[in-house]
Formats: sequence, structure tokens, C-alpha cells
Amino acid sequence: MKTVRKALATFGTGAAAELLALAFPTFADYAARHGYEIIVGDGDSVGRPPSWGKIPLLQRLLDSYDFVLWLDADALILDPTTDVETVVPASAFQAFAVVRLVPGWGITPCCGVWALRASERSQRFLAAVWAQEDLVNHDWWEQTAVMRLTGWTIDFPLGKAQPSEWDDGTFFLHEEWDMVPKFPIGYAPGRIRHYAGWESYRRRAFDMRTDLASPRSIRRLWGLLERKWRPVYWPILGELRHRVTQMRRYRPAQLQASEGAGPPHRPRRSARHESPQLRPRSRPDQPQRHARPRSPSMRFASSRPLLRRLPPTQTLRLEGRRAFRGPFVSINGHAAGHTLLKRGLTPRICVIDIGANRGGFAAGLRGRTHGTYHAVEANPSLVPALRMQLYDSVRHCAVAGGAGTVRLHLADNDEASSILPLDKSSFRTDAVQDVAVNGCSLEDILSAFPGFLDVVKIDIEGAEIVALQSLSAATLSRIGQIAVEFHSADVFGFGLAASTATTISDLERSGFLALGFAPENMDVLFLNRRHFAITFHQARVWRLVAASTRSLVSLRHKIARRLPQRWRGNWGWY
Repeated sequence: MKTVRKALATFGTGAAAELLALAFPTFADYAARHGYEIIVGDGDSVGRPPSWGKIPLLQRLLDSYDFVLWLDADALILDPTTDVETVVPASAFQAFAVVRLVPGWGITPCCGVWALRASERSQRFLAAVWAQEDLVNHDWWEQTAVMRLTGWTIDFPLGKAQPSEWDDGTFFLHEEWDMVPKFPIGYAPGRIRHYAGWESYRRRAFDMRTDLASPRSIRRLWGLLERKWRPVYWPILGELRHRVTQMRRYRPAQLQASEGAGPPHRPRRSARHESPQLRPRSRPDQPQRHARPRSPSMRFASSRPLLRRLPPTQTLRLEGRRAFRGPFVSINGHAAGHTLLKRGLTPRICVIDIGANRGGFAAGLRGRTHGTYHAVEANPSLVPALRMQLYDSVRHCAVAGGAGTVRLHLADNDEASSILPLDKSSFRTDAVQDVAVNGCSLEDILSAFPGFLDVVKIDIEGAEIVALQSLSAATLSRIGQIAVEFHSADVFGFGLAASTATTISDLERSGFLALGFAPENMDVLFLNRRHFAITFHQARVWRLVAASTRSLVSLRHKIARRLPQRWRGNWGWY
């Protein structure tokens, strides 16, 4: 059997060199385990921004090696046990992960972890990427060229727009191979964490040191505490930093300074590499001072980056954020979220996501446990993107009272589409459309999954009443937790207050404990009493926890209504 010659390639210039110094020991361990040769490039990008330098480096290496794995300097290998070469099919000439971005931004390939097999096709693809000269100074550089060639849009919202000649031979890695903390996957356990989401290189270095620290060290505990409270303090601190940095004057002429002078202020840069105008601050008559070994790939730039702002039309809702509530955890922690019992989130759970929308619930839950995830979504425009994500299966149908064709009313806010009329809903707009989709009952959907179902999440804009009423006693007995967002509030205009109360009472009589964690029944958790062996006193304590959480959520919403809309989005409020 022929021995596969494998190379692990990387480089880091400017501020990225410090990140490479942190990540390099994990690269070395991975290479020793699986027989890779480590190649640290010199960062020569032939006059283009540094990120483009990976293309000529990969072209050279593919002439000498059978398999090349590229890793960005700001990536850490957390789990080195699996060789990615064994994951990529022999028929594929390249492989990269598809990353799910924040809501409204879509999904996109990420070239921070990029595997290629030596072949004429891979060389032609790299040559085609290099030929995209109009994208040389794009914010994402060579990644934008890869996206365009493989049929992905390069404008928001991102997504797979059309077939491409390169689809045959392109393999999509699981997102655990390229986890970006800023996006919904968050700090989930996985194989490679890519810290590209943070604009500040100091932030990336802080996060990397936290993951590299020993479990009980002060650095580790401090880093985990900072991560937990970051969604609270960062919107305020980030806003202040933004206003301060906007007062700095940006003079383009100074950015053309020679390598010796260096710019007085650092221009805004992208999430993965430094700006092409940055050079080490040194003069020919003075030796450079380095904190790391001196080499072309270990250079530093000391000036602080400016905070990159979201576009004015975007608000950031961290769907993957997890809010802890004693024995419970809130997944998809915006507005009400979906609360689950942590004790029931065991390894290898089976999760049925009814009304998956863009997959935020599954992305957040994967941060706690792996298992099998199955999605059901009625909106035809969202199904293709879900099939590119981490679900084991995706079913396109609308949950209704039974089988047959139903009319789905699409709203501008894709989270508000429903099979119920939207005439009185606050989410109705002039752009509402009707589409015909296949309907099926929740009983039929769950019957396709034999065995015990650990979690069933239901968020289907008013159809949850008829869905729950269709479940038989036998099906209910094999469900551990049911997380439901009821739409009985007046803002939805469905008039379901009485039906919601009746449905909750019926499920309680069927052996479930109902816990409401948000006003207007927007976050109700049903726990199987027999499965969890819930005692009378335990049920009383959990009801008290739910009531206190419900009061806090109500207070939070009252405060949010007094804040600017932009700040509501940053804190995860509607």
C-alpha cells in the first residue's frame, strides 16, 4: 500500500505570528500523531494582502505531497485523535467546513481549515482562485474567490446560490473541524477552534490561552468567567470603544509609509489576517525586538486594532448563547429561548427540531452534547441551508392536523411564517406570500424515529396546539422533554390563549410536569415525570425556579423596551 505523504501548512505574519506561536505546539502534536510534515511558509503573497500567500504555498506543496492540510495561525487543534485525511473521501480534491453565521448572515465556507489532495484538478482550482484579481482587496480575500468559484454568494445573506463545476470533488467537513466562537456553534466541544470571529488579536490570544490553560488554573477559570459574562458587558464596552475610535482621524497618505516608518494608527482589518499595509515597526539602523524566535513568519505589529462594527442594518442575536438557570439551561438564548433540563442532556441524545428555521436551536444544543439531530421545516427557502448544516436528516413539511397539502403564509420575518392566517399578526407585512407545502401530523413525524426521544422542540407559529393534540399516549411515553414556544400572546393575533391552557392541562394529565420560563407561555418545558422520576417536592422547587425566571424575563423585556433598538439586538432582545 502506497504511503501518503502529508504536509501541515501554515504561516503567520505581523500580529498573527504571536497567535501562531500559541497554536504551534498543537500543530506539532497533531503532525507527530498522524505523520504530517509541518511547513511554515514565509508569507510571500506576491504583492497581495498576506492572506493570499497561502495559495502559492499550497500550489508548491501539492507538487511534493499527496495531501496538504492548511491551518490558519489563529486556530487551535483541541482534539488531535482523528486524522482529517481519513475523513476526506479519496474522490475529493478539497475539503473545508461550512460555517453557520449569525442570523441574517447565512452560511459560508471557511478556508481557515482547508484540506487538498494532490491532483491536476486541485492545481487548476488554486490557479482559478488566484486569477480572481477583482477580489484581491475584498474583506475575505482568497476565501471570497473560493466562494465565488464554488457557487456561493459573496454578499449578505451568504449561501449556496448555484451549482458549480467544482462541486464534484468538493467535500464539506463537519463544523467541528472549524469552529468559530463568535458564531452560533460558540465554544462547543470539537476538533479545531478557529478564533477568526474576534477582530482584536488580543482577544484571540486571550481566548487561545484560555483553551490552552490547565483545567484548574487561574487563567482557565478567569477565561471561562469572562466568556460567560461577555454577552453582558461587551455591548456596552464595545459601543464605547466604537465611539472613541471614531474620533481618530484616518489619513490614507500615512498608510503608504515605508516599512521603516509604520502607520501611526492601525487600519481596520479582517477577522483572520492583518491589513496588507502593516509592517513591523523598525528602522534599518535598529535591530527588531522580538518576543518570539526571529524568522520571516514570526513578526509582530504592536498597534491595537480598531473595533469592527456590524453594518447599521444588522443586529447581532447570538442564537447559540446558553443562559444557565440552576438545573435548567436555556438554548437559543434570545427573548424567551427554549429551556431544557440539564440532567436529560446525556451523550448521544436524540433531538427532534420541529420548526428548525435556521438551525439556531441545534447549534446551541450541540455546545452541550453530541447526538443525533433531526430537523423539520416548512419554509422552502430555509430547507437547502439546513441540509448543509449538522442535522442527520431534514424533512420538508408543515406540521398540521394530518396529511395533505396546506398553505404556508410567509412573512418578511422568516421566524413568523405560519399555516395560520397572519391577518391580525403584528408580523404581517405587504410582502406576505402564500406557498403550498406538504402537511403531516406530529404523530407521523415522530413515528419515523423509533426508540426513546430525549428532546422534542416545537416552534411552529401557532400550529403547536394541533401538533400536540395529535400525539398518542404511546408516543408521549417515549419522549423525555418537550420544549414548546406557544403563540398565545396578543401580538401574534392567533387567539390561542384558551387552547394553550387546555393543551398544557392535557399534557399534565398525560404524565408531564409543565414549567413556564417566560411570560405568555413563550417558553414552556414539559418533563416526563416517569422518565425523570420527579418527586412532589422536586416539582415544587422547579416550579419556583420557573416562576422566578419568568419574573426576571418579564422585567428584562420592560427594560429592553426603553432601550434603543440597536442595543436590544446586541443584548439578544427583540
